[in-house]
Amino acid sequence: EGLALAAALAPFLAGFLLSLARRFEADAARRATAGAALGTLFIAAVTCLLYGLGRLGIASGPDGLLSPSSSALLGVRIDGLSVLMLATVAPIGAVVARYAIRYLDGDPRQARFSQWLAFTLSAVTLLAVSGDLILLLLSWLAASSGLHRLLLHRTDRPRAVVAARGRWLVGRAGDVCLAVAFALLALGFGTTEIAEIVERTAAGEVPAGLSVIVGLIVLAAMTSTAQLPFHAWLPDSMETPTPVSALMHAGLVNAGGYLLIRLSPVLVAAPAALAVLAVVGCATAVFGATVMLVQTDVKRKLAYSTISQMGFMMLQCGLGAFAAAGLHLIGHAY
Repeated sequence: EGLALAAALAPFLAGFLLSLARRFEADAARRATAGAALGTLFIAAVTCLLYGLGRLGIASGPDGLLSPSSSALLGVRIDGLSVLMLATVAPIGAVVARYAIRYLDGDPRQARFSQWLAFTLSAVTLLAVSGDLILLLLSWLAASSGLHRLLLHRTDRPRAVVAARGRWLVGRAGDVCLAVAFALLALGFGTTEIAEIVERTAAGEVPAGLSVIVGLIVLAAMTSTAQLPFHAWLPDSMETPTPVSALMHAGLVNAGGYLLIRLSPVLVAAPAALAVLAVVGCATAVFGATVMLVQTDVKRKLAYSTISQMGFMMLQCGLGAFAAAGLHLIGHAY
């Protein structure tokens, strides 16, 4: 957990240092962005390796340091899902950060962009390893805020500003749904630890109003993954720099799917919400794939392709095939 926390904090610290070095904007942006991405990638690789050795029983010590995690550190928890997400987020973040250095070379606001990119990568990494409802919600909000700042990089483009405002409205609706759902979950179970909530739900303990809670979680996931009728913000956001588009398609859009997979035992206890999710996912998949065929702009074509793929992932979650949805998430991200 300590290594995972370090991986999440590395980009944030780089962004903070970058804010202190504004007088050396171009050079500071390159160094901070590359350093943060490579540092996170290295730490994530070590974390995944140690977890794998612990699972194989090769490197587990007397204190169980390298064994599969049974406790959380400051809300950070390492298990199979978080390791897979780390192995996805860190390499893609490094690729996007490296690409952004060349893409924005000469841009007078490159330092600001790199600062918010580092912040967003940090939030997404922390989201991937969150083992507590409070930490998961805070990292979710931080990632959404970072994305909004990146979408507003080119304020001279009216369509980019309009798209950022649309994403902000949809995102805030999802944030409210998620915050209320997590508050009800914490009150119903008397804890914010996700592992304990999942275990008690799997054991048959169902708090009052679970269907409402799951419905709110599903709504939050739908807003994040651009499902019908919340899809318009994604193709409209293609006016932003291409590194932002890449980060959205490969990382932030998948956050809704990760949320559903992480809380899958809770969702299974409310089959009606899963049925709605399956229907919406199926409709979104067909809609996105159909509209993609008639697009002439490459970036908008990719945006509708992503909407379609997210629809397939929501359909898999709605059918209870969470393992397949996880595989779909990783494959689509890469």
